[in-house]
Amino acid sequence: MSTIKDVAKRAGVAISTVSNVINNKGNVAPATVQKVNDAIKELNYQTNYIAKLMKSKQPKRIGMIVDDLCGLFYPYVIQPIRQIAEKYNYELVLYDTNSNPEKEWKIFQSLVYSQIDGIIFSTSTPPVELPNFVANLRQLIESSHRSISLVSIERDLTRYGIDSVYTDMHAAGQKAVQHLLDKSCRVIGHITGPIDVEIVQDRLNGYKDILTQNQIPIREHLIAYGDYSHMSGYNAMNTLLDWNPDIDGVFAANDQMAIGACMALKAANKRIPKDVKVIGCDDVFVTAIVEPPLSTIHIRKNLLGTEAIQALLEQLENRRVGSVKRLELENHLVIRESTDRVNRSYLVPSGW
Repeated sequence: MSTIKDVAKRAGVAISTVSNVINNKGNVAPATVQKVNDAIKELNYQTNYIAKLMKSKQPKRIGMIVDDLCGLFYPYVIQPIRQIAEKYNYELVLYDTNSNPEKEWKIFQSLVYSQIDGIIFSTSTPPVELPNFVANLRQLIESSHRSISLVSIERDLTRYGIDSVYTDMHAAGQKAVQHLLDKSCRVIGHITGPIDVEIVQDRLNGYKDILTQNQIPIREHLIAYGDYSHMSGYNAMNTLLDWNPDIDGVFAANDQMAIGACMALKAANKRIPKDVKVIGCDDVFVTAIVEPPLSTIHIRKNLLGTEAIQALLEQLENRRVGSVKRLELENHLVIRESTDRVNRSYLVPSGW
């Protein structure tokens, strides 16, 4: 790791000049400021952030990395994390990766170099790359000469020694498709998300496994791809209708895409649930108020956030040393009018 002396040597200036540029102090000529900044960039100099934060005695901080802050899922996960963090005098810093592993890694680097105390994260790293990802993350943390606590949400990384709080997305996919089968659907489509994301792959595999168990052939043209947004669900549903005019059931990998699918079906004059039954996943708040109300798989989002921050605090406050925490949260089927107008579990979900 480069030092302030290296930067001064590369820029051809005194160490005090580098310090003045970093801290925006003194009357340094613009040309000299440019030389120093160029040297900082060339050397990937990061320790200036650490030094500044140590001197300024910043409050304890927790970083959170997720893949879609603009979606409807994470606000209910973040809420208890923020509330509990504040109770213990931790500042919460949020980052959005947009499911981009390269961007995610840069965020990890930024957090580690900025003297973060702990990180709660949902990684978009493909399963085959996880061993290298974890090894590089450990090396990055060691290079900071600090202890940084980690908790994974949505994916089980306990095999790598990382506390994990998650739900079984394979089982969620199975429950959704089995419900459609129980409602007499036989031509069942699936709208999946970014396919290199493990939890998306788990839902897709759940879809395929239940069809296989019921001796229904898996037809690739019954699988369409989205990006979690309602518009991608709308477009994917139109694709499924073009390929499969006889489709009678759809499982979308999240509720936003399921709502988009319902919009496309209505535009195509398909009646829900009489002609086509639709089920989503996550049970976000809009599922109970759209028309028709959306059947879905309830994920315990508040509890996911609560357990994640509790696991992190157990590490940070030295309440648990040595052991790795693994907590799998249950998920369950919620039946609403998009699949059954009569036998509904409940319209308004409890415990988002």
